[in-house]
Amino acid sequence: MRRSTLIHFKLINGLSREDFLLLSRTISAWTFDDEEGCGFISTVLDGNILDTRLVLKMLSYRTIFNPLTGEFEREQSFYFTDVPFSIDLGYNTLEVYSGADNAKRAISIVGKLLEFKYAIADVVFQLEDVLNRLSRAGYLFFSIQKLVVNNFRPNSGLIGTFSPRVLETAYGLDLISQYKNDVSRATLELEVAEEKGVEVRIAQSGNLTVRCDPENLDVVLDELKRVLFGGD
Repeated sequence: MRRSTLIHFKLINGLSREDFLLLSRTISAWTFDDEEGCGFISTVLDGNILDTRLVLKMLSYRTIFNPLTGEFEREQSFYFTDVPFSIDLGYNTLEVYSGADNAKRAISIVGKLLEFKYAIADVVFQLEDVLNRLSRAGYLFFSIQKLVVNNFRPNSGLIGTFSPRVLETAYGLDLISQYKNDVSRATLELEVAEEKGVEVRIAQSGNLTVRCDPENLDVVLDELKRVLFGGD
């Protein structure tokens, strides 16, 4: 059964191997502590790739009714969340497999552990460039399924956001060529690593949502990173 995975990408510009290995040792040594409410589990270093899971203890409140007093009261409780992420020294990418808020927390902690020595920069996916890269990667076959176009102007009197379902890829390519940076999101169907029908939603803001067989996710991401970050 296929499953969707959201990945937020950042770039750690100029990260040296020495600092990468130091970061790996620091994360490996920082196991979760309940009093501190933060730490790491399942840390694995494999060549140029560091995989880990940030565990956070989060405070929350809920409103309960006390029948003895006849009043509503605020009750404090804790919950735990984990934020899987990877650092790939080969592409200098930080990849966070979580929602936007948890991604910000992981990025902040990585920045602190690196002592803010490196800028953790946003990734901007220019959709026209992405499609050109896919075209040049001969064994990645794609079709455009959906687009989101900002500042769409069908005529001089109308402007807005246009979110079409694309029935023919040629029309999607024409829209991307015409609106360029105003195309904020594209959903593609790819054939990657012999799996057909892999769905990839690419957002200009630097995140991907990949829908594929979970057993193939690592291979699919490796191929996509090669295309997106591997240079020309």
